[in-house]
Amino acid sequence: MNGVTLITCTGMRAESIRRCSKYVHRFKGLGSQPVQWIVVDDGEVQTHVPYMGDNAVVEEKLIRPPHRWTPGRNTLALNLLAAIPHVKWDYVILIEDDDAYQPGYMEAQLGRLKVVDIAGESPSRYYHVPSRQYRIMPATHHASLCQTAMRTSMLPVFAEVCCASSEFIDVRLWAIALQHLHTDTSYHFYPSSNVVGMKGLPGRGGI
Repeated sequence: MNGVTLITCTGMRAESIRRCSKYVHRFKGLGSQPVQWIVVDDGEVQTHVPYMGDNAVVEEKLIRPPHRWTPGRNTLALNLLAAIPHVKWDYVILIEDDDAYQPGYMEAQLGRLKVVDIAGESPSRYYHVPSRQYRIMPATHHASLCQTAMRTSMLPVFAEVCCASSEFIDVRLWAIALQHLHTDTSYHFYPSSNVVGMKGLPGRGGI
């Protein structure tokens, strides 16, 4: 039976990870296959909160990597590299702590990964909470990390990208993946309807 590993990188954003826990808890398909949730917290003070649901259906693993985030430092690649060796299951879905996920997101991505090695939703949609403004980004040839899922066969490529740079990880990953797979990009991209990037939440700032 195929299982799924969720990976979330966080730190110094208690409200964001609490929201994220709620989104994960309401994913459809929990209990129908093994689910592992890896949370990497590199904050000086641990901000991870326990999974807000039935731990019988989700195996949660908290990683406190040796490095610590400081203002102005981009540690995303290091955090992802810390998570990769702990992945247990065949499918990997990247879940960002400050984004809103529809209940059907995990189920939708798992269905796609039955026929492709990497799947993404596009375009990206963002909502800035304090100003109540939103932005829909132009369609591109990559999906944001928060809207990307892959089979474990893609993890060596993913690790290579993370080792090379801490910036534009999603762009680099998709460029290599699509070149390697020799296939039409439309086969891997699906209309964005399950994820909204939330900006302006309290705590450590994002982009």
